[in-house]
Amino acid sequence: MNWIPDPFPWSSILTPISSIVLSFGGFVIGIRSGKNNRDRGHLRDIYKGLYTHFDGLKYGLERGVPKQWEGFPLENNEYAPPVKAMKRDGSIHVLPDKLAAEMLDAEAGALLTAWKWKGLAEGGVRTNVEGVFAKYAKNYAAKLRSGSYRPIRTSNLMIMSTDDLTKIIEDVREKGIGLGVELSIVGGRTELLRTSEADLDGVDLLSFALHLKEACLSVNGSQEISKEVAAQVKCMDDVLRKLSKRIKDPHPFWASVAQAFRDPFQ
Repeated sequence: MNWIPDPFPWSSILTPISSIVLSFGGFVIGIRSGKNNRDRGHLRDIYKGLYTHFDGLKYGLERGVPKQWEGFPLENNEYAPPVKAMKRDGSIHVLPDKLAAEMLDAEAGALLTAWKWKGLAEGGVRTNVEGVFAKYAKNYAAKLRSGSYRPIRTSNLMIMSTDDLTKIIEDVREKGIGLGVELSIVGGRTELLRTSEADLDGVDLLSFALHLKEACLSVNGSQEISKEVAAQVKCMDDVLRKLSKRIKDPHPFWASVAQAFRDPFQ
């Protein structure tokens, strides 16, 4: 005996099933929507703070004044920049897993590059720059000469393009001021060497500046650091773009829908 009706009443079975699925979907999406609305302002504040943090990391890399680990709070004998601190206290789990992982990598990468950069600037770069001053700049030992000057950090010289350096020298000449080179020394301190075109022997100011740049890049590891800095700046741009979108909308529509259907199984 055949207990299966022919034709099979698919519509009478599928209709209530579809209704149940749609009702369940509407229910979980409604719950997720309510939760999203409650924490939207809190999340937006978190994203704004993270945006400021990564923008600061990018600014430091671009300007030759990279932020260092020691610029952040010390917790349990470890420096804790914002994203790392969020991981340690668990608050990072309010963020999307993929974005959180990307920010952890970006933060650590930028600070590692800054640490290596600082070591070069305090070591061989400083010695080489002092050698260029000793060779071409008369009376350069008079570091505190009066008069206006345009300062450049050695850490900036290591990544500055020749075109940008040329523009700086043109500006120095136009204003009739001197050139100051700021050396990084141990302990976060700096030392300034100054000169002017009138004090140079055998070279003009642009050639002198190019010799300084070459001296920076001739130190073992400087070329690699220059490439690392460019890569880290690009990484910061990627993170900032994603954070900007999250500030505008902490809960993108399709991400919210996907999370709503995951919620009952978590």
